[in-house]
Amino acid sequence: MKKSTPPLIILLSLIASFYLIIFSLPAALPKANSNATADSKNSLSPELLALVRQQNPSQIPPSDRPKADELMAEFEELQDDYSQRRTDNPLKDAMAENLVGVSYDDFDFTVPEGLEDAVQFWVNIFGVYDKNFLIFYHPKNVGLVYSVLNFTDLDDDSVKAQMIKEENARLNHLLSSLAIKLKDPRAPLDREEARIARFVAENSSIDIDALGSSEALTSRTGYAHRFRQSVVEASRYLPEMERIFSERGLPVELTRIPFVESSFNPGAFSTASAAGIWQFIETTGRNYLTIDDYVDERYDPILATYAAAAHLSREYKLLKSWPLTINAYNTGPGRMLDAVEKLKTRQIGPIVKHYNGAGYGFDSRNYVPEVLAAIEVYGNRTRYFGELATKDPITFIHIEMPEGTFLPELFEVAGVDAELMKKLNGAIRPSVMKGEKVLPKGYRLRVNEEGREALLFAAKDLKGSSDLVSLESQLNSKSDQKRDETPTDLEPASLNLSEPTHADAALVATDTN
Repeated sequence: MKKSTPPLIILLSLIASFYLIIFSLPAALPKANSNATADSKNSLSPELLALVRQQNPSQIPPSDRPKADELMAEFEELQDDYSQRRTDNPLKDAMAENLVGVSYDDFDFTVPEGLEDAVQFWVNIFGVYDKNFLIFYHPKNVGLVYSVLNFTDLDDDSVKAQMIKEENARLNHLLSSLAIKLKDPRAPLDREEARIARFVAENSSIDIDALGSSEALTSRTGYAHRFRQSVVEASRYLPEMERIFSERGLPVELTRIPFVESSFNPGAFSTASAAGIWQFIETTGRNYLTIDDYVDERYDPILATYAAAAHLSREYKLLKSWPLTINAYNTGPGRMLDAVEKLKTRQIGPIVKHYNGAGYGFDSRNYVPEVLAAIEVYGNRTRYFGELATKDPITFIHIEMPEGTFLPELFEVAGVDAELMKKLNGAIRPSVMKGEKVLPKGYRLRVNEEGREALLFAAKDLKGSSDLVSLESQLNSKSDQKRDETPTDLEPASLNLSEPTHADAALVATDTN
């Protein structure tokens, strides 16, 4: 007689079969359905996630960017227009008309391959965002912008502080979570995470494992309000600066460097003791300019421009590349030569992204993108800022001091504006301007046309008629022509390869010569 199966065993068998069918079902579904489900959740496919982990951008399919916020929508047309100009030099035609005897090999100031996102970041910082905007971004690749806070209509500092605190916390959580998700091909990503993941995949300089660390997030305010004012200040000096560079066969785009260095503030002084609009440190400045107890010609925008032209020309002869020469102005030619040797390339894009030599920090890495962004914003200043009031270009004539002179006494007797004289003679140290020291004999004092006669009579009262005759002859010989102020010896005995023109340092003071 055959034994019947116990009811308990039958029940257990049925339950096991049911679970087997249920858990086998997803594996049997067509892959297309699985992918469609993932797409509906705005997640990346396992294939794309694998590419993200491998940092291989060549096979990443195109996808829609997340919806822009109201601010970015407002400037969408502006950025599209800039993108179209990335491969064209907006100043090239005008520059070609003005340059004389150009003898340099690379003459192209378009955005180098690989630096498009970085240049766009600085274009936004200089031309779009002002002090009321706080931008959150990746410090090692500024093209990765996470978010932007707009405080334009917010006056409550406590509310601002709370908003910043909450956004920092949100982004730290987002990046920490994303760093984990990118290690799991099955983990779905929302639109914000997918945007960041795609950027990381296309930029091998970003370390995926470090996304969740403090090294992946920083913030800064915009600079458009300052750049706008620097455009106004630059109108006093740029015509003469462009003439100086053009006559020496140098690209006039190089005269935009002071936008990055000093915002065209003649009295700018940094924590590294770099001075003037070109921010020469003293050791470099002494190669080209007079720096002593009476004058510091780094503070004279025109004389310093002659020095900058000589310095840039000399470094170009060594580096044979304007991007490398521009970067060397910040970090020194020695580092550029080291970067070329270690990376086996002369292209600035890979150097900016991958060179990790000692001292090549955030400022050095972003210097070329900042200068190129300054060229873009200044070249299209009306588009970014509207019509701006400009200042009259600086003009002057010279009189040579026949004897040592106390300047306050001279200005008082002549009745000339001491502040104007200070602006015209920025190289003269404050101690001399205040009369604490005598202006040495032979110094060529700058005066405007309106003050020339008054200074003649003042000199007569202070020094006597014989000196007046000397001054009159000097003025008569110089009044119909402007002196070419080219220093007689701008060529240093040797070039210090390890020495930058100035050190990486923020400006901390003004009018401090």
